[in-house]
Amino acid sequence: MIFERDLYPPILLYLRENGFNYYEEVKFLTRQIDIIGKKEKKIIAIEIKVSNWQRALQQALTCRLCADESYIAISEKYSHRVKLELLKEYGIGLIIVKENEMEIVQKAKKSKIIHTTIIKKMLQEIEGRKIDS
Repeated sequence: MIFERDLYPPILLYLRENGFNYYEEVKFLTRQIDIIGKKEKKIIAIEIKVSNWQRALQQALTCRLCADESYIAISEKYSHRVKLELLKEYGIGLIIVKENEMEIVQKAKKSKIIHTTIIKKMLQEIEGRKIDS
């Protein structure tokens, strides 16, 4: 059985290798974002689900308020279920995770609905933390 937490390691490694600091379980409005990657002023949000890509999409759509790019990550075993056209329509990227590897199958588009007050609150929360990377 695959658990959501099993999908984290290759994503965190990718972020680290690409110069991002990363933060797990970041408070955002009334919930949490699974992973935030931050590199200089660029912010990436990643919502991870083993199989429920629709739920991840709902969360990723909200993440566009505080991230330049928003992604869903899903297990390769269930990736055939994802409707790429729908993700593309909303500018959401797709990461597929298989064992200890990940692949960006669809790159996210830059969000046009970023809300500066929400970003400030999120950044205040992560600035008070030890960097995970």
